[in-house]
Amino acid sequence: MIKEDILRDIASADAAELKAKEAYDALAADLNAEKVSREEDITTMSQEKAGKLGEHTDTESARATSKSGLDVTLKMIADLEPTCNYFTVNFPVRVKNRQIETDGLEKAKAILKGAVFPEGESLLASSAGVRPKEPLPPPAQERSAAVRSHA
Repeated sequence: MIKEDILRDIASADAAELKAKEAYDALAADLNAEKVSREEDITTMSQEKAGKLGEHTDTESARATSKSGLDVTLKMIADLEPTCNYFTVNFPVRVKNRQIETDGLEKAKAILKGAVFPEGESLLASSAGVRPKEPLPPPAQERSAAVRSHA
C-alpha cells in the first residue's frame, strides 16, 4: 500500500511535470513569437523615425530659408518706414502748399482775364470782391472741361 501510494504519487508528479513542461513550452513559443514580432515592430518604427527625422530636418531648413526671406522683407519695410513717415507727416503741409499754389494760379488766370484784386488778398478770401471783366467759370467746371479736352 505504501509502495502503491508512492508509485501513484510518482505517476501523478510525472503527469503534472509533463503537463507543466508542455505549458512551459507553449508559453516559451508564444513569448518567442511575440519577441520576434516586437523586434520587427522596433525595426519598422526605427525606420519610420529615421524618415520622420529626415522630414523634420528638411522642414526646419525650409523654415529657416523662409524666415530669412521674411527677415529681409521686414528689414526692407523697416528701412522704408522713415520715407513713409515723411509723406504721412508732411502730407497736411503739402496739401496746404498745393492749395496756396492753386490759389495763386487761379488768381493769375483771373488777372490775365482782367480781374482786379485788392492788394494782399487771395482769390479764395476775396472771391466776393473779384470784379473780372468777363464772367469766369467756376474752378470745378474749368477743371472738368480741361480734363475732357485732354481725354
